[in-house]
Amino acid sequence: PHSLLLKSKRQKINRPRVLHKRENQVGFKYEYENKKIAVVTNPLKIVCFYGFWYLLGLDSEINKVKKYYLNSISSIEIKDKRFRVSQELQESLDNAINIWFQPDVEPFKVKLHIKPQIAKYIKRRPLSKTQIIESVYSDGSFDMSVKITNYNEILRIVLYWLPDMKVLEPIELGEMIKERIGVIDVDRVREKGECYFYASMHMCGDKLSPTL
Repeated sequence: PHSLLLKSKRQKINRPRVLHKRENQVGFKYEYENKKIAVVTNPLKIVCFYGFWYLLGLDSEINKVKKYYLNSISSIEIKDKRFRVSQELQESLDNAINIWFQPDVEPFKVKLHIKPQIAKYIKRRPLSKTQIIESVYSDGSFDMSVKITNYNEILRIVLYWLPDMKVLEPIELGEMIKERIGVIDVDRVREKGECYFYASMHMCGDKLSPTL
């Protein structure tokens, strides 16, 4: 599916397959701020953020996961050096909700109340693999929890679903939502921005954290 988003050049069509070779490091040129940067990374997976495809790679020197926009990658070279992905890192990648994920942060629990108006949508397409329904009420609403590593992972999702999604815990996140409501037009966000954010984030499947 990744190749559908690339141009007809042979190298671009083959690029996702090459970059997704998990046992070997890869090197490539990366266009960033009108410069070509030489990159060597441990390729982890190809993911979709907001409708755009990225390579997630582990910079082994600083032990940090970075993302690279596929169409900015060129001159790919498979290196001889091999690597392994730890189970802990793989689980972190799999549980990431979106671009704001921080793999070096211990996941923490967020508890949400879901009103019956949107209950079927949240059940049909869970926000995360960590999603657990904890309490179900007679009106069809329910309480659920997910694990996140950054408030921004869930904040925009709650803003999109207001007033049918409410933060129960932690209180600090609930206060952040209230502050945001005071400075944004929620209906406009739904119509213009966050609808695209939510749809692309979930329809594309995988996700992760910003760097390049």
